[in-house]
Amino acid sequence: MNGVVLDVLDITRWRAIESVLDAALDLDPLDVPAHLARTCAGDDQLRIQVEALLEADRAAHGFLMVPAIERMPSITIPGGDARGASPSPADRPVTPEVPPPTQVGRYAVLEELGRGGMGIVYLGRDTHLGRAVAIKALPESVATDPERLARFLSEAKSLGALHHPNIAAIHGVVHEAGRRYLILERVAGDTLSALLRAGPMPHRQALDVCAQVAEALTAAHALGIVHCDLKPGNLMVTPGGVAKVLDFGLAKHAAWREPRAGSSADSAPAHSPIAQPGTPGFMSPEQILGQPQDARSDLFALGCVLYQCLTRHRAFSGASVHAVFSATLSGSVDMSRLPVHTSEPVRGLLIRLLEKDPSMRLADVDEAAAILADAGASIEAPRAPRPAPAPHALRAPESAIPFVGRTREIDTGVRLLDRERMLTLTGPGGSGKTRLAVEITRAWRAGSHVWFADLASAEDVSGVIAAAGAALDVRDPTPLRLAESITRQVNGDPGLLVLDNCEHALGPAADLASHLLAACAPLRVLATSREWLGVAGEQTLHVPPLGLPDPEMAATAASTASVESVRLFVACAATGPRGFALTDANAPLVAAICRGLDGIPLGIELTAALLRDQSLDAIAAGLDRHLHDDLPCETPVCAAGPLDAACRLSYERLADDERRMFRALSVFSGGWTLESATLVGGFDGDAFAALDLLTRLFDASLVTILRPDNDEPRYRFLEPIRQFATAHREAAGESRGLF
Repeated sequence: MNGVVLDVLDITRWRAIESVLDAALDLDPLDVPAHLARTCAGDDQLRIQVEALLEADRAAHGFLMVPAIERMPSITIPGGDARGASPSPADRPVTPEVPPPTQVGRYAVLEELGRGGMGIVYLGRDTHLGRAVAIKALPESVATDPERLARFLSEAKSLGALHHPNIAAIHGVVHEAGRRYLILERVAGDTLSALLRAGPMPHRQALDVCAQVAEALTAAHALGIVHCDLKPGNLMVTPGGVAKVLDFGLAKHAAWREPRAGSSADSAPAHSPIAQPGTPGFMSPEQILGQPQDARSDLFALGCVLYQCLTRHRAFSGASVHAVFSATLSGSVDMSRLPVHTSEPVRGLLIRLLEKDPSMRLADVDEAAAILADAGASIEAPRAPRPAPAPHALRAPESAIPFVGRTREIDTGVRLLDRERMLTLTGPGGSGKTRLAVEITRAWRAGSHVWFADLASAEDVSGVIAAAGAALDVRDPTPLRLAESITRQVNGDPGLLVLDNCEHALGPAADLASHLLAACAPLRVLATSREWLGVAGEQTLHVPPLGLPDPEMAATAASTASVESVRLFVACAATGPRGFALTDANAPLVAAICRGLDGIPLGIELTAALLRDQSLDAIAAGLDRHLHDDLPCETPVCAAGPLDAACRLSYERLADDERRMFRALSVFSGGWTLESATLVGGFDGDAFAALDLLTRLFDASLVTILRPDNDEPRYRFLEPIRQFATAHREAAGESRGLF
């Protein structure tokens, strides 16, 4: 029979295909024929279609990482359409194959990784920085469909607002030759679905993976983003065990809403259940019934994923879509399948996650993450003893100022270094990346060797290698011989090399890290940079500003003493000749200064140092005039000082279009939405182009992302960065309108 490319299928048929397919993907290959015989009895066409998709999965590993409803339009199915009828050539012409691009913007296209109904995914390389990326191409059929194009933009916006080690990141959006592309993080590893098919998952690994997924959901929910399609096929696990949440194509912004009276899972559906987006077996009851969804819908799906990781069985299954929906709405979960050693806290968590009534379901994903992490840690195998460090092992910058806060970032950094061999701390200049790196090294594997290389003065390969050699007390007359000596020095040592300030020589630093990681198997690398390096297996951890006092709460000594930014200001001021203590009288001024500096540690340290010569009132008044009236700042904090120099280094690395966008956005003193950026940037309504530049500015640590206001993510500059951008906009003679 001739193959046909399916363009449109009845939604009911999609659900039937997806239910049978997803269940088959969870089975041992030897059990699949019996499963198909049972579930496809009397429907030969259904079996042919599912077998075609399974064959595509075997031929292109990792292809089936998105729902069947997303994949099917691009799959050639033998023998007819989805309803079993052979289409006439006039009704269903074969879609011609579009040749793959060789270049997308600054990204070279290397090979195809997989394809689905929402696009083709290619492996690419950033020709400017040498970094590997995934390129998701939007098909022309989608680009001309307003609804599907809006969904593509929704995925781009969701990913653009999410930056977390357990969420696959977006690096750009390109519109070229009439086609649109998402530039995504290239995640190595296997889907959780593939791991579960390979055999039982070790109990500790199951808990660890789900704890990481819970942490990813915490980040998404903090921005008001609900995934809406969490399942094993949308979760990747790297070789080192880092879980990554993929495919935010169904994600939506959802305000927290309690169900209306009478809107429980037993209520009549607002829409036909079969037409609701999502994957049967992982959809919450309210999702099936077309009722309002919020973060608790994701928590229900997390419970389904956790149950399957622990048992290899689905929490809710059936021979048809309707049977799966029925089991979800009214069936019970077989808890006897849980391993006998499953702890009571985990059993209790599962019961709370799989509660059918959302008002009774666990509402705090942080609590789920904590329970899973504690349960996993309680069965973690003891670590092997480490060699005692040499006296010169850590030559990190010393500071008289005590380290403040960052407990969560330290814990996350240590966990990422335990799982993977390369971690990069990213953030704007002055955000405290170096101090955080030092604290992570102190908390990581006590007894391991640690070498600290400062690349601030390095400008090329020779400078990077020389700095690394100095950190290891290795000397050699030529860079090549020095690199070989460094390799011999660290080879076989399960230590940690810190590469600090990599933004000064991003490419050479990445090359050195790649070489050492390939040549010295036990070695790990911790880097600090304003941008990620693009090294294979690299994980990134964004370093945010310190926490700020609540502007809605009266600032007193008691209410602000535990706030990170205030603690740092007080600690710095106390080291001065006059000393300093936080009181009810000065707490409002200290809180205002910390908020005015947006919690940037370097700015806080420099401002606190001004107390040697100025009063707190004078400093606060000067900063207030500077921030609210856009007047030039007369203190060393804002004028040609360290923060200005930090901004300048990032600005000079930008491309021309990025610089223009950076300057134009300075007109927003309180942040902006994607729509506002599209308008001020003069993109003729092309939100994709604006999102691309915003994403690149975030990657350069110049833009931060706020919790969405209503349905839209909001972006902003930290205030010292906005002042720098304003000065450059005015120097360029650009108005406050379109550029």
